[in-house]
Amino acid sequence: MKARPKVQQAIPLTGDGADPAVARLDRLLQMTLDEITRADAKAATLLAGILAAGGAALAAVIATRRSTFTLSFVASILWSLGIASAIAAVAALLVALYPRIGKRWVSTRYIGYFGDVVRLSSLDHLLEAMESGKFFGREDVAAQLWRVSHIAQAKYRAITIGISCSALALACWGSALVLGP
Repeated sequence: MKARPKVQQAIPLTGDGADPAVARLDRLLQMTLDEITRADAKAATLLAGILAAGGAALAAVIATRRSTFTLSFVASILWSLGIASAIAAVAALLVALYPRIGKRWVSTRYIGYFGDVVRLSSLDHLLEAMESGKFFGREDVAAQLWRVSHIAQAKYRAITIGISCSALALACWGSALVLGP
């Protein structure tokens, strides 16, 4: 059963001269940041699951002293393919969890992300930048939304690969156990 997505409230238009486009962009940015948090939680949960399944598979090999798979060439191949798929799944999920912090994410023009704050040389420069009002306009929020949307997409792409590889690993291991004896 799929979880029902939260209904997002429309952004009210204020009469104080605020730019409604910036308000909508801010809302989209917050939704995208929330999606990144959910993607990280999914990847961590899947990673724990595949590592637990891998531990169980390793325990099965140790318990049988590999005698199960020496009798059947097909089972041995399936088992090895399962191991390779599990390694690929772990790698994909680690890619999803790996933090995207680097110079390519740091802005030279505006403050929209922690990397932009870190590049400033002091707290005084941060306060000065915030008070100047040249930050967080329409273009700034749109640029930040662009950046975090690409992060979210990359995380979900890696999670999809991790799920596919995990399913293949489990299918191979299950088939090897059935065919092995």
